[in-house]
Amino acid sequence: MLNVRFVPNNLFSQKLNSAAALGKSRFRNTRMPESVSDRLRFRQVHSRKACSESISVYPIIHYTVNMPLLSMCVFTDIILIMKNRHHHPRRSFLRDGKQHKKLRLNFTLRGEKGKPVRIALCCAAGLVLLVLLAMLLKPRTQLMNTPEIQRIRERGVLAVGVRDDMPLFAEGGEGFEIELAQKFAAYLLPDTAGDAAAKLITVNAKTASTKLSDGTIDAAVALMPRGASSKYVYSYPYYTDTCSVLVKSGSETTPLNELVIGFVQGTAGETRLKKYVDAHETKVERTLIDRLKGRTPELPADAIVFTTKAFASYPELFDALARGTVAGAAVTGAYCTRYAEEISANGFIRHETSLGNVEYAIASAADEPAVAQLAELFIYDLQKSGELDALLKKYGL
Repeated sequence: MLNVRFVPNNLFSQKLNSAAALGKSRFRNTRMPESVSDRLRFRQVHSRKACSESISVYPIIHYTVNMPLLSMCVFTDIILIMKNRHHHPRRSFLRDGKQHKKLRLNFTLRGEKGKPVRIALCCAAGLVLLVLLAMLLKPRTQLMNTPEIQRIRERGVLAVGVRDDMPLFAEGGEGFEIELAQKFAAYLLPDTAGDAAAKLITVNAKTASTKLSDGTIDAAVALMPRGASSKYVYSYPYYTDTCSVLVKSGSETTPLNELVIGFVQGTAGETRLKKYVDAHETKVERTLIDRLKGRTPELPADAIVFTTKAFASYPELFDALARGTVAGAAVTGAYCTRYAEEISANGFIRHETSLGNVEYAIASAADEPAVAQLAELFIYDLQKSGELDALLKKYGL
């Protein structure tokens, strides 16, 4: 005979009644085993099954069994309580007349209780990953083993293109870029003594790109504007220059769109001027009808329009500015230093509006990117150690 008693919670009486009916139906036609150990297992298994279909409650079962062949009576009660989904109470049971407890480790990775454990495991995994990456991915070691660097090391010298016509930067075999090129060659070829690691080849604004493309030089440290062409790879910038508009005295506050501005083709001044014009000039989009009829839409009366003119060289540009052919000249700071005498003699001054900055970087051919990538590490190390600032200060830059 099986007697089942329930102590319900008023808030969950419907769930408890359904669980009670389930428990009675489970035990009604179930035959109890005869041995004590089997009976204990029977009680545990069937008590769990009785509540498995009622997920929201957890059973602690008491029942009374009377059978003809049993010399003892096992007595328990059924008390249904709400099941805590994150915690299971320890179960007590009888074994050979003694009470034992089945202990469980309260360890989980789920829910809010498992959140600190998950965070700790993620941090540990991230730390291990960083250590492995630092050991396996050493940029300089990997780059020094590339084919282009191996060829340079076998040759024993780095061919570097440098200018010879830019005061402070490179003039007469001396200057900031000359010393920077020699230090970079020593960085790539540490086993070569002194300045012998660098083979300096004179270039200008137009030939530097050509000699990079045909392989005459491995790198160019020659006022190469960073990102000027996709044919070359550039390092981190080693110097930031400014681009200004030179005008005659009295025109320094005149809006640039009211001036005819000249520039030298293929220079950083041209690039900066075009970017400025593109950003500030009034644009009117052509409609589909305009395109079909081949007509250009009219600009509004207050439209901002710039007028520019190209020149082949800086002497021609300055001559045109002096004669009044143009009212302004787009020139970078490096060329203002080079042509300081002409600028001063003609009384040219800087317009109050700047065209922006120009970044100079070490460049290499696109098919030999390791040279510029190592130059990136080289410039970064110089900047971090303060040596780059000291070098710029040495040459008055």
